[in-house]
Amino acid sequence: MVKQRKRRSKLDPFHDQIGKVSDRLIAEKAGVSPDAVRMYRQRHKIPSVRAYNKTTANNAPNTQSDAAPIRKRKASSTSNSQKAFLLRLKNAKTETEWVILASDIVDAASQAESARRGEVLSLRYLGDVLS
Repeated sequence: MVKQRKRRSKLDPFHDQIGKVSDRLIAEKAGVSPDAVRMYRQRHKIPSVRAYNKTTANNAPNTQSDAAPIRKRKASSTSNSQKAFLLRLKNAKTETEWVILASDIVDAASQAESARRGEVLSLRYLGDVLS
């Protein structure tokens, strides 16, 4: 009897981000369709970003993107403080940069997706917002 090996998915390297970041952003990173990400998420019983945001809305951890600065951040004095994220978008003609204020990177990714101003190229943590 021949032992079959488990087939690898293009989405396996992004397993820890699926359900925390939009399916569309994961699809762009992995080079697959958003439907493929949705099916992968359902097959692995991973809730959607919307469900994840509802469960973490009050207890949002401080998270940073992979491209975040190396310097250490000081602990925020309040748990509901806003953070600044640099968003790079590409539309048919140009690339633009925007700053998004959000509670965490998941919230920033949701805002970037809902803005529908172009393809999201990157999302990077800049720092806490002084209020």
